[in-house]
Amino acid sequence: MKWYAGGTERGKQAVELLTELINHLNNDNELPLKQLLFQFHQEIAAQSQSIPYILSRMNVAVAKVMRENKIVVDADNEARLKSLMALVEIKWGY
Repeated sequence: MKWYAGGTERGKQAVELLTELINHLNNDNELPLKQLLFQFHQEIAAQSQSIPYILSRMNVAVAKVMRENKIVVDADNEARLKSLMALVEIKWGY
């Protein structure tokens, strides 16, 4: 994704990554994370708020759920999560 990509592009990419993650989280201990990701999937698809704002809130919520539930994902899902969390990085050309 280009650093200057808009919210719509970021939203489409986020929905794809969230769908992959939700489909690949199958362990019982990953259920709280899976539920949280599903909620954000619905919110991004509905575009009820700005996509960068939703992604920013999602990053904080994911970190909190993983820490509180001591969730450790496998390497593939870790890569998906990193890609998802990177979508919030918007570089400004000042």
